[in-house]
Amino acid sequence: MRWQDDERYVDAWPHTYRHEKGLVDHPSDPGGITNSGVSLRWLKSLPLEVGDIDRDGDIDADDVRALAPDQIAQLFYDRFWLPNRFRYMPPVIGQKAFDMSVHMGPRQAVKLLQRALCVVENDDNVRASLLDDGFVGNKTLAAIADRSSPNAAWAVRVALRSSSEMFFRYLASVDPEHGGPFIDGWVRRARW
Repeated sequence: MRWQDDERYVDAWPHTYRHEKGLVDHPSDPGGITNSGVSLRWLKSLPLEVGDIDRDGDIDADDVRALAPDQIAQLFYDRFWLPNRFRYMPPVIGQKAFDMSVHMGPRQAVKLLQRALCVVENDDNVRASLLDDGFVGNKTLAAIADRSSPNAAWAVRVALRSSSEMFFRYLASVDPEHGGPFIDGWVRRARW
């Protein structure tokens, strides 16, 4: 499916693109050269037929530079949006969780989402049944559906903001060489 055919993604993508927009090659970034959120490290983790953007037989910095915004949107749609079922969440939750997935990786973002869902839940039995395993399964979607009223969904988003900020502050504290230069931007983004 083309990303342009999914209305929810069409609404979500501009927010993430605004945060990620541009080509960056910062020496402290362990992901290497990055184009609008697509790092060389991540691109190399994909199959050659997906990551070899310039079709020269390898995945390198030239592939990162060659990425067009439309290609980036499609990569994130295929690799983050669809597998993590963000389209089935209220936009206030799905858009934030998607943005976090692009920024910190989907598994970590979904773990923080699952923890946020438990923070907003009052029932200990429900909290105990929802594992923070980093995968959006039926229990996670059911927990989101239970919190889909406007007030509950915003409460989940607020919890996501707080937990992502704490996660980034932790990263910067344990690895100041790689996290320190980016912490202010990470915190601003976490608070979105």
